[in-house]
Amino acid sequence: MNQKKHRKNNKNAGFTLIEILFVALLFVFLGLTATKLLLLSLERSQKQAYHYDGLSNARWALHWISQDIHKGQDISIPNHRVIYCDVFQPSSGWVRVSYYLDSNGNLQRRHGNDIKPLASGIESFTVQYLPSLDEAGSIRPILITIKQKKRRGHVPIELSNEVIPKNF
Repeated sequence: MNQKKHRKNNKNAGFTLIEILFVALLFVFLGLTATKLLLLSLERSQKQAYHYDGLSNARWALHWISQDIHKGQDISIPNHRVIYCDVFQPSSGWVRVSYYLDSNGNLQRRHGNDIKPLASGIESFTVQYLPSLDEAGSIRPILITIKQKKRRGHVPIELSNEVIPKNF
């Protein structure tokens, strides 16, 4: 009689093949779902990093240009796509610099023969004088606008800054 009870308990103690297959399929489904979510999260993170990197470069370029204009002298805007100004450098005194957008969408700073890219992925760069702040016309703010190219599904961002030159 004791052996009969033991056999009965062994029979009910294990899992059937159907139960094992169901649990295995459930784990596979959960694993695939988790993998898909992880991949989507990584892709979105990369897109945001790419977008913010471009935005950071454009902001940095706008800041650099604004500082040179603010502290510079003899500012010239021959057209709305180029600006020239003299900037003081401790080692060499006043030097002429220019800012312009090249054909590849790189915002460039030229100082003599030295050309440095400030930002890439730029769609447009414009500079213009704004109306004078005084009646004599001696204080003329300058509006600088940088517009990024559309980046991987993101809306292009336009940054602008008004600068009042110190040596007007």
